[in-house]
Amino acid sequence: MRSHRWLVLGSHIPASGRLGGMIRYTVEVLRALSERPDVDVLVHCRAETVPFLVDELGLLTTDLRPTATGSTIVDSLMERHRLGRLLDEVRPRVVLGTKQLLPSRAPGSVRVLTVHDLLPFDRPHDFGVGKRRLLPPAYRRSILDADVLACVSDATRNRLVERFPTVSDRARTIGNAMTSGLLAIDPEPIPDLEGGPPFALVVGDRSGRKNLGYVLDLWPEVVARRPDARLALVGPPGWGRNERLPGLDRLLADGVAVELGMISDARLRWAYGRAMVTLCPSRLEGFGLPVLEALNLGCPVVLSTDPAQVEAAGGRGTPVDLADRRGWIEAVVDHLDGRRPVPPAPTMRAWTDVAAELVDAADEVMARQAEPAVARGVG
Repeated sequence: MRSHRWLVLGSHIPASGRLGGMIRYTVEVLRALSERPDVDVLVHCRAETVPFLVDELGLLTTDLRPTATGSTIVDSLMERHRLGRLLDEVRPRVVLGTKQLLPSRAPGSVRVLTVHDLLPFDRPHDFGVGKRRLLPPAYRRSILDADVLACVSDATRNRLVERFPTVSDRARTIGNAMTSGLLAIDPEPIPDLEGGPPFALVVGDRSGRKNLGYVLDLWPEVVARRPDARLALVGPPGWGRNERLPGLDRLLADGVAVELGMISDARLRWAYGRAMVTLCPSRLEGFGLPVLEALNLGCPVVLSTDPAQVEAAGGRGTPVDLADRRGWIEAVVDHLDGRRPVPPAPTMRAWTDVAAELVDAADEVMARQAEPAVARGVG
């Protein structure tokens, strides 16, 4: 079997290897690609991330091409404009952009771009000034330059093609899979929640689109109906302009909410297993990973009607329009009163499936590129 060299752009992976869904995606895809005999993986990464990639993913230092660490936007733009020397050195057959950018030039390479969302265009003011100015034009060019646009959901593909109609023949849905670590790890109790009253769980950062403030605003009314209920908040600070959360301090002081921040996968697994319901009020998603995680670990979900989240739920959650505040309160209380069973999950998608579909997509482009040469040889 012939092996093709893939250069995976991963300068956004932090030293811990952990943060939000985009980081999880990159780590899981790297793991799955590195296990394939037909893929020779190289990773462009931050120097500080090398220990994680070696220790946790089993990559060799010779598989890594570390760069001096700058800001995320600087590192990303370098991957867009300053990879010429590296590309000349390693001559990858495929370049995979796992965030929003691809090299502006990559002679001889198939360029595959994962499209997680269209947030730089749909919600530019969620970003800081630097990203708001620099990222959209670079992302736009990367989309137009890509040979394959691997969209993480049908909803994201639909938004992409609506905004960029000319790329429809290059855009395909290669959906995300369940986080492998959550399936394999033993649950670890969270002291702040173990043995306590029933709780609802929210997993996500504080960026405006995640809409945490919506749940905080209605929680006093939930508590009025269920005085013993608690709200558990899991996730990092927002990566851009954070949502103002004026009600959070009062809920924490009253003991009806607990802020857990970033927690280990073992504790997250426990939280999904013990929560009466996971709440996903996001205004806009590219995929909806917490929806998938919760449902596949047996936790009911109340979610917004965002198309990507509804798609991730696969008919197994309780979608409620964000305009229906009373409907949200009723749905939350209903789950707190008596946990609804989650319908059985369909055959679970694995990250090896995601890697296989990425490889197939790149192989199809290579085959098309070879056709004219073959035809000339035959002639």
